[in-house]
Amino acid sequence: MNRCSLFHVALVASIVLSVNAVGRCGSESAIKQCVYKNLNANTDLGEVVKCSFFKTQSETSLRVTFQGTMRIIGCSPGCCRRWYITINGNECTSPATIDTLVYATGNVNRHTPGTLDGFCSNIQKGYVNVGVSLGNCVSIKGGDAYTGWATVSRLIIEEVPPLQ
Repeated sequence: MNRCSLFHVALVASIVLSVNAVGRCGSESAIKQCVYKNLNANTDLGEVVKCSFFKTQSETSLRVTFQGTMRIIGCSPGCCRRWYITINGNECTSPATIDTLVYATGNVNRHTPGTLDGFCSNIQKGYVNVGVSLGNCVSIKGGDAYTGWATVSRLIIEEVPPLQ
């Protein structure tokens, strides 16, 4: 394993709560993790969590990952909610949205692990607020959404070289 690989293994292993790190192996990167213990967010529409991040260059992209439990109930005959990533309050759309949805029927109260992961480009350098929000699904009624029940949820933001 080369020096650069060892640095990145050590960097990932050292992130515990909220950390900023800068690596210098080939290209510069910055990474931050915001951790939410027992988030228990009963939000149906709007922002669930937000994490500030300092983007060092305008031409780079952000890789954003959210991990946490997701649930929706109150769904007879069926309902849906959509989780998505925002940058400074606006949905990331370049190169595409970073989202997922949960559709359910009946009243099963199943909290399932969920992950949002993708890249967001065309963001100017400086401080940005990266968020996870909830919205409606197209043409399907909403239900009672819940995010992060009884677990640790995390929002990981990494500044990466421009996408190809």
